[in-house]
Amino acid sequence: MYFGRQTDMQSIKSSHKSGVARSWRGHVVPFPVMCSVIVVCVGIVFIRPINAQQQQEETGLERIRSSDLIESLCNKTLYFDVCNSSLSAYPGADQAKRWEFARIAAELSRNDAQIVTDYILTLNATDPASCAALEDCVEVLDDMVDELNDCISLMADSNWTQRADDVKTWLSAALTYPYTCIEGFTDEDVDMDQNMKEKSEYLKKFTSNALAIASYLSDEESYKWIADF
Repeated sequence: MYFGRQTDMQSIKSSHKSGVARSWRGHVVPFPVMCSVIVVCVGIVFIRPINAQQQQEETGLERIRSSDLIESLCNKTLYFDVCNSSLSAYPGADQAKRWEFARIAAELSRNDAQIVTDYILTLNATDPASCAALEDCVEVLDDMVDELNDCISLMADSNWTQRADDVKTWLSAALTYPYTCIEGFTDEDVDMDQNMKEKSEYLKKFTSNALAIASYLSDEESYKWIADF
């Protein structure tokens, strides 16, 4: 019995020296593997929180960069507050590239044109002059949406600045439509719905901003000429 036990102890010591350890269930596991598993497990415990913290920091930096970029672009527009608030609230703006903000601004204008059109369609005009003015507004705003859709499709490509003249032509045309709508009521000598007037004024600001941003991104100096609108 004594010699058998001594033999067992000697085998364990011998196994330990040769780099082999015995597991709880009696299976033989190489000692270096056990050490590697322990190191990996400890590493996971410490690395995961660091990675999560790093990800949060990177996300915060991206938002700061996006905010700075939006402010720098909106500084080139005539309506900074409208520009800054609308671009900042746009879904995915914090991930958008610089060239994409011209398209985003045009999309905001297009969406607002549709909102104004939908509102006009809810109005009930009783006299022929008001009806004619409202119909004209719907028609010109439909044309505006078409112009903006063409512009948005073109600006979906990062090389849209190669056709900057087309973009600025479409946006310039789009900018005239809200004015045409408002002038229609003056020509018909009828009062314009106050909410509609406010919405139309807001639409002008969206479109002016889109034109300013597109012009600035394609040519840093060309945005200045829109100040006449």
